[in-house]
Amino acid sequence: MTASSVPPPFASAAPIRLGTVEFLLADGEIRYVSVAGVEVIRRIYLATRDSSWQTVSGKISNLRCAPRADRFEITYRRDDQRDRINLAWDVQIRGRLTIDQGQFEMRVEFLAEGSARTTSRVNRAGLCVLHPSPACAGQPCIVEHTGGIVDVTAF
Repeated sequence: MTASSVPPPFASAAPIRLGTVEFLLADGEIRYVSVAGVEVIRRIYLATRDSSWQTVSGKISNLRCAPRADRFEITYRRDDQRDRINLAWDVQIRGRLTIDQGQFEMRVEFLAEGSARTTSRVNRAGLCVLHPSPACAGQPCIVEHTGGIVDVTAF
């Protein structure tokens, strides 16, 4: 699956392409990231789950997308409200493609600063990354954690 092959059932969607890297920006989420036509990430998104693990849908506002030939920056505000849950997120997603001696590196930063406007009981409020099983299972990967810790592992 690639960003250009998926019919967008989204309120807002825009394909983004940096060299051989392609993805769909859909309703504030990054979807169907592919490199040279091979899907490597299915979805990167914020999720809020209530105390029963039900998804709290968010409302996106002030969405800005600035794609360039080798980088992009996306910013928006997201409000998650339902019953007693009232969370606000300021989101910034930045990506940069570098090519050195025929090797490329794609770095994406997904920054989200959230605040609870009321006392809210949630089971999850944070970032989720979904990978496509067929393309990734058993493949090596490097995970860089907050704080600079790096793990070399496999899916």
